[in-house]
Amino acid sequence: AQILKSFKVLKDQQLIATLKADSKLTGTVKNPTLTLNASGDNLDLMGQKIGSASLKALYQNKKTVIDSFLVTLDSKNIIQAKGWIDQNQNQNQTNSRQKKSNSKQSPKFKLDILSNGVDLTLIESLKKSDAVKAVASGSITAEGSFDSIKSSKVDADISLKQVTLMNKPF
Repeated sequence: AQILKSFKVLKDQQLIATLKADSKLTGTVKNPTLTLNASGDNLDLMGQKIGSASLKALYQNKKTVIDSFLVTLDSKNIIQAKGWIDQNQNQNQTNSRQKKSNSKQSPKFKLDILSNGVDLTLIESLKKSDAVKAVASGSITAEGSFDSIKSSKVDADISLKQVTLMNKPF
């Protein structure tokens, strides 16, 4: 967990878990290639209980590819994700003399999340409330650039089943 604390996404977050990782680093200092297989059991991230999680990822040519990220809350409640972040900077050509200028652009990304069903009462922040109980399923796709939210796109297709509001079937 100490290694994970160096990632900004988990900065100042409490993570309790049994983690295993297998990685391979090849390539050059300027162009490294890293393969990573990581898994964890009995995770507790800021109070959210997660039965297990696994990640298969590759970093090569300034592009991170998440082949598989699987989060299992319990045997029937699974969330799958895959995607990529491309950190390559585009070189744009300008004017008729074909001068090249390095146009700094933020990394581009794409993330796909899919679940056949997650019982919302397993989510710690919703567990204590009787306002909504349901099973959510569907997919979310996000893609774009880290430059601006306006230049990014999110598509979602989510359905709720077995819905109760204030302890009454909906």
